[in-house]
Amino acid sequence: MYENKNSVVGVPGYIGNRGSSAETRGVSSSPALCRDDWMHYYLCEVEPMIESTSMSQLLRVVLEEDVFWAAPAAKGMHHNFRGGLQDHVMRMLTLFVAMHGSGHPDFRGMCRGLVIAGIVMHDFMKHKEYVEGPPGEFSRTRYSYLVGHVAGGAMYAQKILDTAVPKIHMPEELKQHLFHVLLAHHGEVAWGSPVPPRTLEALVVHHIDNLDGSMWAFVATEDMQIRHKNTGTVIKYGGQA
Repeated sequence: MYENKNSVVGVPGYIGNRGSSAETRGVSSSPALCRDDWMHYYLCEVEPMIESTSMSQLLRVVLEEDVFWAAPAAKGMHHNFRGGLQDHVMRMLTLFVAMHGSGHPDFRGMCRGLVIAGIVMHDFMKHKEYVEGPPGEFSRTRYSYLVGHVAGGAMYAQKILDTAVPKIHMPEELKQHLFHVLLAHHGEVAWGSPVPPRTLEALVVHHIDNLDGSMWAFVATEDMQIRHKNTGTVIKYGGQA
């Protein structure tokens, strides 16, 4: 359980919804936290880490979007269920909060707000990449091929900054850094990013994204693993780990 001075919330050691071997094949699942508990953790523990008022305002707009709470994070690789996006984002946020609190020197000069915004927004446009057919099964849309969530995420951020009421006044340099984090989160051009990570914040978002998605997929595929009875260590067989 996650405990703060006001209440206790079921956030970690946060494991989220790992699903089952059936769920990784597309059977519908559900996020590990309800929306109220998710937002309680965010408002109490995450938002206070953001240095910029304009970044906080931007993310409040994003989190008011109902599609954020319903979208899957992927079609098949990880968190591939309705609500999987919010689950993936929460797991990433708790990883970052823990890493930042570890005292590692490279986190001291980092812009925390950029990392948090990158985590919250990096896959937001997945809601336009997939359409749900039979319960728990998703197929790709034309948008996923012609635009995609990587470029779409930066476009969405610009749209909010252009149209939000009241107006969000984000400095141009901070805006460019945010766009870079979103555009670079796949890590390499070959993996769908138009630019590789060229800032520490972009690098951290890319690796936390990859780490959480890989861990979820690894643990969820129960038909390809055994768990040691005494240590709980996961050993995966069949194909690549």
